[in-house]
Amino acid sequence: MNIDDAPDFLYAPTVIGSYHEIGARKFDTKIDSYKTIWDIDTLYEKLEDPNIGPRLKREYKRQIKELEEKLIEQEKPTFALKLIPLSFNFEEIGPKHTAIIGSSGNGKSIVAYDLVEEAFYFHHNVIVLDPTGQWTGFVAPCKDRKLTSKYRMFAMKDEPHGYQVDIFTPNSNVGLELKINLLAKPNTDDDSELMAETRDVVQFLKEYCSLSSKEETDVKETIFNSWKMGKSLDHKSLVDSVKLNETKKGLQDLIALKILFDENPNFDIDELSDRSIISLKYLKTPETFNLVSYCILRKIIEYYDAQPDATQGRHLDLLLVIEEASRFDNPLVKKMIDRIARTLRKKGVGLLIITQRFVDLGNVQTNINTKIYMRTSYQADLDRASIDLGDMHKLLPSMATGSGIFFSPDVGEPKIVKFRPCFHRNTELSDDEIRESKKNNFDPTLFK
Repeated sequence: MNIDDAPDFLYAPTVIGSYHEIGARKFDTKIDSYKTIWDIDTLYEKLEDPNIGPRLKREYKRQIKELEEKLIEQEKPTFALKLIPLSFNFEEIGPKHTAIIGSSGNGKSIVAYDLVEEAFYFHHNVIVLDPTGQWTGFVAPCKDRKLTSKYRMFAMKDEPHGYQVDIFTPNSNVGLELKINLLAKPNTDDDSELMAETRDVVQFLKEYCSLSSKEETDVKETIFNSWKMGKSLDHKSLVDSVKLNETKKGLQDLIALKILFDENPNFDIDELSDRSIISLKYLKTPETFNLVSYCILRKIIEYYDAQPDATQGRHLDLLLVIEEASRFDNPLVKKMIDRIARTLRKKGVGLLIITQRFVDLGNVQTNINTKIYMRTSYQADLDRASIDLGDMHKLLPSMATGSGIFFSPDVGEPKIVKFRPCFHRNTELSDDEIRESKKNNFDPTLFK
């Protein structure tokens, strides 16, 4: 328990946190024990504050000793004051899908950061779809004293450091460009697949341009016939190609979405780096946000559909991170995420989804293997958590910040885990910092 005696074996690239094995059989006794542990952890964190004086330090140490004695008595004779590391090794578990669920401000993103840092260590490809911009901080070292002061608790001997990543900023020249063309021909020649893709695109266009049924049919036929002939379109060629004058007028509204109709060839997933942060915060309207997200997800599906199956389904080729899943609420975008969850795991694609509410997962939840529950008082989520956690779900409303309940068939019983702090900066870069970093190919050593 004592941070000065943190065991060396806790420090390993696969370790994302630590837990205590509680021996009490009665659930009420377990609750008391966990709450005592949280109180002790809080006091140890206070001891790390450089501004407290000797008298307060002595008082905190006295309280810790008292609580540890209480804990030993509660759990006697089964309890040992020793942390047990929780490993999450993508090399072993492969491309399984994970969800982190909990209310705002309780450490969901830090847990996700831990998992992605581990994926980086093992050289797995990572793409992050980030509506918040906060993931741009990956390129810089952690400067948050509240986090770095906890390194000793986990025997984290490395200094805070950033990671080499590429930062893409659609609709902005702050970071790297991401050229997108909604009307680029999909990477398939199958008529049924082309028609399915046509329907999805036309659904977006119909809603945005308020097309009539007649105009919708005109657009659908134009796109499908062009794709069938192997041709991509852009906004201008689409307007020129439709037959009806009223359709041409209706499509003029698309000028406002010029970001989605780049005349240059559409980007391919293999053009992205193996560590790509796609900051979607510069997409100022729901239409552009949904359409850009759809295009990116569609490209991921096209690329991996054409790849061979992963070796025995165990190799993680891509970890796709969806931050704030509630933002990806467009039905066609959710359809793409669901398709990735259902069909691409065998291709080596694993999902990591961060959300405040379980309902935001939609149909994807049936394919989620690992769930990490953070603090929440939302009754629907507590009811859902009870299916996985049993009586342990009753702990969620009072869960300490930075702690959560880890549930996975791969690790047996649910475990209450205190998650380690991250090595990189946990806040977003400013626009000027991104620009300067881009000039130097996002070299993390430039941040001191």
